[in-house]
Amino acid sequence: MFICIKCKCLKVETEYKKTTGNYRLKVCKECDPKTKRVVHKICDHGIRLSKCLKCEGGGSEMCSHLRQKHNCRECRDPVKIRVKHMVFTSRQSDIKKGRYDADKFIDREYVENLIKESEMICTYCGCDMILDQFSSNLATIDRIDNTQGHNKGNVCISCFKCNISQVNNQILAPFIS
Repeated sequence: MFICIKCKCLKVETEYKKTTGNYRLKVCKECDPKTKRVVHKICDHGIRLSKCLKCEGGGSEMCSHLRQKHNCRECRDPVKIRVKHMVFTSRQSDIKKGRYDADKFIDREYVENLIKESEMICTYCGCDMILDQFSSNLATIDRIDNTQGHNKGNVCISCFKCNISQVNNQILAPFIS
C-alpha cells in the first residue's frame, strides 16, 4: 500500500498509475491529470456524435465520402494544403538558419495571393506548375535574396526544378518584375 502525495489517501498498489518496469508512481490514478479522459457525446446509434451521419446535427467530422474531413484527399483543397506546407517548411528553415523575422515573415494569405498572381506559371522558366503531387513542376517558394529569410517582398513562386538549381543567389534577375 502507498500514500498518494496529492490527495494523501492510502491506496492499494493497483490504484496507482503504472510506468515503465515495475516502478509505480506515488500519485494515484484519480489525481494524475494524464489519466483523466475526455468524454465524447455518444448518439442513440452508439457512435460518437461528431461521426454519426444518421443523427441530426451529427457528423460534423465526416465528409460526403464517409471519411473524416481532415483525412479525405478528395475534399481537401490542394492549394491550401500546399500553402500550409510551404509556410511551415519556410519558417522551420529560417529558424534553423537564423534568418527568421516574425514581423516580416510570409503568411498563408500572402502566399495564396502570390500563387493567384503567378497564375501557376513559374517566375523563371515559364512552365505550368502543379500543387498536388511531387514533380519538377511542383510550385515552391523561392527567396530572391538568399541572405534574407522568407520575408514578404523577398519571395516568388517558382517550380521545384528552378528553385533547387539556383546556387548562391545566382538567379535569373531579368525575369523578375
